[in-house]
Amino acid sequence: MCCRFLSRVFFFSVLLNLFPFLPVRAQPLVVPGGFHHIAVKDGLPSSEVYKIFQDSKGYIWMLTDAGVCRYNGYVYSSFTSQDGLTDNTVFRIAEDNTGRIWLQGFSGALNYYEDGAFHQVPADDSLRKVYLQGQRTGYCMALDRYNGVTIGGLYTRQCYRVSPADGYTHLQIDSGEGPRWVRRKTWVNEEGNIISYACDSFLVEDRGVFYLNHKRILVNFEPTIDNTTNNRICYSSKGLLYYSFGEWLYCIHPDGNVGKVRMSSMITGIDEDKEGNIWVSLDRNGTFRFGNGDLSGKRTCYLPGKTVSSVLEDNEGAFWFSTVGQGVFYLPEINFHYLTRQEGLPGNAVLSSCALGADKVVFGFPETELVMIRSCGNDSFPFKSRRIAPGNYLGYEVLLPMHDSILVNDSGMRVLDSDLNTVSFHRPYGHCKGGAISPVDGSAVMFSHSMLFWVQRTGAVDFSMLVPLRFTCVCGSKDGTFWFGSLQGLWRSRGRSVYPMTDSVPEINMRIDKLQEDKAGNLWIATRGEGLFVLSGRKVIHFTEESGLASNSCRTLCVDSMQNVWVGTNRGLTRISGFDPVTGHAVLRSFNSTNGLLSDEVTSLVFNCGKIWIGSYEGICWVDPDLLDGGNYSPPVYIKKILYGDSSISVKGIPEFAFGENAVRIFLEGLYFRDTKHLQYEYRLSGVDDDWIVTSNTEISFSGLAPGEYTLQVYAVSPNNVVSKTPAVFSFRVLPPYWMKWWFITFEVLLLAAVIYFVVSYRLKKQRQREQEKNETEKRIAELRLIALRSQMNPHFIFNAINSIQHFVLQNDSEQAYTYLSKFSRLIRLVLDQSQSEKITLAQELSILRLYVELEQLRFERPFEFFLDVDPVLLDSNICIQGMLVQPFVENAIWHGLIPKKEGNAYVKVVFRKENSFLCISIEDNGVGRSQSTKAGEENVGRKKSYGMMITRERLSLSEKNPSGQPRFIITDLVDENGKPAGTRVEIRVELDEDDF
Repeated sequence: MCCRFLSRVFFFSVLLNLFPFLPVRAQPLVVPGGFHHIAVKDGLPSSEVYKIFQDSKGYIWMLTDAGVCRYNGYVYSSFTSQDGLTDNTVFRIAEDNTGRIWLQGFSGALNYYEDGAFHQVPADDSLRKVYLQGQRTGYCMALDRYNGVTIGGLYTRQCYRVSPADGYTHLQIDSGEGPRWVRRKTWVNEEGNIISYACDSFLVEDRGVFYLNHKRILVNFEPTIDNTTNNRICYSSKGLLYYSFGEWLYCIHPDGNVGKVRMSSMITGIDEDKEGNIWVSLDRNGTFRFGNGDLSGKRTCYLPGKTVSSVLEDNEGAFWFSTVGQGVFYLPEINFHYLTRQEGLPGNAVLSSCALGADKVVFGFPETELVMIRSCGNDSFPFKSRRIAPGNYLGYEVLLPMHDSILVNDSGMRVLDSDLNTVSFHRPYGHCKGGAISPVDGSAVMFSHSMLFWVQRTGAVDFSMLVPLRFTCVCGSKDGTFWFGSLQGLWRSRGRSVYPMTDSVPEINMRIDKLQEDKAGNLWIATRGEGLFVLSGRKVIHFTEESGLASNSCRTLCVDSMQNVWVGTNRGLTRISGFDPVTGHAVLRSFNSTNGLLSDEVTSLVFNCGKIWIGSYEGICWVDPDLLDGGNYSPPVYIKKILYGDSSISVKGIPEFAFGENAVRIFLEGLYFRDTKHLQYEYRLSGVDDDWIVTSNTEISFSGLAPGEYTLQVYAVSPNNVVSKTPAVFSFRVLPPYWMKWWFITFEVLLLAAVIYFVVSYRLKKQRQREQEKNETEKRIAELRLIALRSQMNPHFIFNAINSIQHFVLQNDSEQAYTYLSKFSRLIRLVLDQSQSEKITLAQELSILRLYVELEQLRFERPFEFFLDVDPVLLDSNICIQGMLVQPFVENAIWHGLIPKKEGNAYVKVVFRKENSFLCISIEDNGVGRSQSTKAGEENVGRKKSYGMMITRERLSLSEKNPSGQPRFIITDLVDENGKPAGTRVEIRVELDEDDF
């Protein structure tokens, strides 16, 4: 007896709780039947998974023997004892009404997950001691509405409760009802009532006592396989208690009635879905669904051959199955049903399909294989497979229902009865590639690569003809004609001839793969690469991927009883409902392998017996269209993390960020497990822009925001354009920089006032200074004018001129005296006239220069020649220069260069030339040179001194800007071939104005 007891304890504590079943071979990513397989390579910490759980936020939790995993649709985040778990082997999980996730592992100690971290409770040490003293292992965990946690052991006469009232510090003993019974399982319902099961001794387990809402119910257990049990309990939403004892499942009613059913192997899990169906999982025999929890009703098996530990229906209506040794299986759409080679099909590649009567669907396969399924029923249907023409490699690409028979093609035309037996065969007409039945008289049209056949109801060819192009599809119209699709567009029949529709519908000039006319007479046209067209009368309406199609490569069509149009593409299935031919508006929803299809490549579609039958290269699947409502799910969205620079920011509160230092990076997390990669986000930052922005990125970044308060609102948008019910909201504040604070603004105002004061004062001072300098300059120029006038018209010159005139008078040379006096008076007049102006014209300057030289030639007995060379360009210009600019240099040449010369001829040469924007003046003489003139001046002290060059230089410096930086005067001492002084040359450069020419 003792040995039996110890062996049974071993089974309960090890075999039954840890599920150490034999490993099985690895499964592919998408398991036949529409399941998606999640394994260690995908991110699971272990293939031994005990429980699947979805929290109130929508995250999926997976409990394994190597830690806990949380899935958000993108990544699998694993947590172990290094992250704060008390045990890596975790069996139970629950959520309290504050959102904390409670976990219990092998040791019986408790953890809870809150704010991204795991926390232990103070009572954990006491719990470990309790389990070490004989409770063996934690066996149950239940939460009540007060957030208290009740737990029990494998064998114990009592349960323990920890309460938030004392911070989960002390263990409270709860013996419950029936203290003499051994407590094997405890459950606490929402009202806080304890539901418990007990056996009457440690050794005998053929009878149990249940306390359901304070009522004692006695249950006699049936014998089990090898006397092994694995007790699981589920309290359903209908108030029923489901309990497993070995391979037996018991349903205990509140009135005391007990129902039972025997399963094929030991029960490893009991779960309830949102529809009230009970899922019973078995050791190595999959899981069974009992509709509405009725144990006597129909059951449906999923994942046969696998050890399923738990089943979860998530918020999207998809199902998750945890297994022991094979990871997790995900079924995105449970309403799809499947047939593949694994279930007995001759192959997985479906080429064609058609409805035969009201209760049959026929599918064509390669090598003349046909499968007929009786289409009316619930979940599974009997089917029949037959090879029609052994040895023929051709596939059945054309299936045409003709009353109770079917017309197929294989090197001809074969008529089959409803049992797929050959009625007649007509040949040879080649392998037909398409056909259609007339809804008016039941006749058919079929075509090959180059021929068109009109077929009678018996299958015999009535008429054939060559066609000018290759047709791709055909459909019958309610007016008795046929529509044809080709590689170049749409055609139509007229009697026994066909004609193109390119002139009527030039938009449709591409390859057409399928045609279908609905009851309203609208022609639906599936094209290879250009989407879907609808021809409604003369109006053409176009649907593409942007409209919501799964793909622009459309391959097949069908119309259901509600006039919804189903479009099969190379990337899934699209349903078009609510089509309005006037506005062209319709509602499109797409499905693919993530929604439950066997394959994204749809090869055939047919509607029969209230179901859509879908052929693909992976097999056959079917679904009731009314059950496809998962597309209305609103995906929740959360702000996962916020980074400011390299610092992580809490979402709670209103954080403050410094202006312009770093970008605010916000990471989003939308939960939509069916199709996470096509989830989009719609956000708006209030305070910047009221427009909504749509993105597929999970990161939003803001930088360069102006100071102020901002609120970010984010919605997740599913592939079916359903948005989150509530947005994720994050508010923050950008602080103003120091230069926008009041003290700095005050300082700036004062500083600006001071700067303005000093700038104005400085400008006034400079203006007064400039005016003073201007006045002084003008005064100096006036003085220089007088000096120049006196210098040039000095008393000595006037005295000599008058003496010369007197000399001419005394010698009775009145003519010479008159000439001299006339020139002298003219010179005086010109000098006086030009002294009133800053500048005079070049012509006036030349007149003064000529008169002056002529007077000098008359005065002196030493004759000299005077040469004046002026550039003709200058004579036609309006050049103005300073008055008597050249005269001082000519005077200097005469007095200091020519007069001291005793021998040889003497001359003065003056040249005026224009070089670029300068007036260049050259004064050259062949006198004694500057060195001899200086000696002569020292020996003849008191002789005429000339300040003309110095005065002229100063006059130019006062009035000329000289931006070129070139010298104004260049004086060159001339020498002869023997190196002796031979005269002097003076070069003057005067900058000209552009207006002078």
